Amino acid sequence: MNKSSSVVFFALFSNIFLTLGKFIVAIISGSAGLMAEFFHSSSDTLNQLLLLLGIKKSTEKDRLNFPFGKGKEQYFWSFIASIVFIEVSGMLSLVEGYLKMQHPYLLENISYVTLIIVLSFVLEGAAFLYTLSVMRKNVKVGGYTHLREYIRDIRDSILLNAFMEDLGALIGMVIISTGFLFSLLYHNSLFDAISSIGVGILLIIIGIYLAGINKDLLLGKGLTSRDREKIIRIIKETKNVNGIVNMDGIYMGPSSIIIGLDLNFKDGLTTEEIENTIDTIEKRIRAEIPYVRRIYIEAEEVRKSS
Repeated sequence: MNKSSSVVFFALFSNIFLTLGKFIVAIISGSAGLMAEFFHSSSDTLNQLLLLLGIKKSTEKDRLNFPFGKGKEQYFWSFIASIVFIEVSGMLSLVEGYLKMQHPYLLENISYVTLIIVLSFVLEGAAFLYTLSVMRKNVKVGGYTHLREYIRDIRDSILLNAFMEDLGALIGMVIISTGFLFSLLYHNSLFDAISSIGVGILLIIIGIYLAGINKDLLLGKGLTSRDREKIIRIIKETKNVNGIVNMDGIYMGPSSIIIGLDLNFKDGLTTEEIENTIDTIEKRIRAEIPYVRRIYIEAEEVRKSS
């Protein structure tokens, strides 16, 4: 099981329990905030099932119809999850909060609400910390200085979706806990209803962000800045090459890249020397970027501007 799969499974198991618990407590307490969190946890659970489906389908082999693999299945299902479930649950939370604002209500079974809030913080906090630890390892392995740099370059939609879901779950619990506390202090259910709207807005923002990222990956987002820097350094260190005329790259999945290089070779090289140089470049690139699937290198002349 790869790290992305383990992150999704970890969050899925906690969300299944919390979804049921939040629904029961929301019904017996009348809390709009907890009902919004039920929608939130439901969307996370369904989202995680879709992400696991994407991981499974991305490993299917059909070289005749998909010669470069089906790695983009992960991007597709991540996109569907962000649109369908996060946006739908966000809208349901907004509607729930709006309706409860129109009709004041009394919060009941306060002890059960407190219990589910504490359990949610524990389980969702554990899921977030595990996902964060995986992200930090990737930051270190990738040579990044800060987590935000890694997130800017990330091509693993499964891991990013899981991270944003876990982060959103914690922020959502802070929102509904605040609304619940203020409702108790001021004996006014308005704060609880407002917290439901807050969770709805949070879900919509996360959904829009993830949809945008996954759309770019589906359309064929290019090489990361780190991968580009590695390739440029390798070419500069290759003695028979003057420089790069053009460099393209596309991710066919989180761990599958196709790279195309147009290189300007030094004059006077034999065909055998050029072929040996290309072999050396390919080996060095694969050594530093192990998830490269194909490398296409062509010799090109530098076009002089007239």
